[in-house]
Amino acid sequence: MQESSFILAVSATASHSLDTRRAIDQIAELAAAIPGVASVEFAGLDVEAGNPASEGVATASADIRARGRKFGEVRIRFDLRRTPLKQPVQLARFIGQQVALLAARAEDEAFYAQRRREIAQYRDELQRRKVVQRARGILARDHGVSQSHAEVMLKVHSQRTGRPLRHIAEAIVTASRLAVAPLPQLRRSA
Repeated sequence: MQESSFILAVSATASHSLDTRRAIDQIAELAAAIPGVASVEFAGLDVEAGNPASEGVATASADIRARGRKFGEVRIRFDLRRTPLKQPVQLARFIGQQVALLAARAEDEAFYAQRRREIAQYRDELQRRKVVQRARGILARDHGVSQSHAEVMLKVHSQRTGRPLRHIAEAIVTASRLAVAPLPQLRRSA
């Protein structure tokens, strides 16, 4: 594989892959396919490709670093008798940069997934509170009691029946809507 086509393949893998682990494995395999590359190892990321040789092998290494954080190190072992590469250290740096971008993106995706879960929980809690507030207002209106007494009524009923407060509140709101809504007119058949 030529150096330029390798760079394009690694860049495409790093920018378009949704599975970070698979993309890192693919980058290691692409690098190991370059003539003269004996092996590729990502220290700190548990990825290795190629067959390390013992004689005539030189190692080029570079940090896997993004946003001021070091994720690990890339080590590329070159068979000096077979490598056509002019600047193996630059290749190692390039691979390190691409893998670092993947690792940083994986962290971002995990961070944003956690934020989405939290937002969903907050929305659920807000909906629950809205329903309980409506039910409390309906009970206060229908029974002529204060809002705080209506809330106590809801909680006591929830504890006695063992049903969640939200379910009881939803039932009260639904029943109130049905009681207020006009019944549909039925057509009489002749």
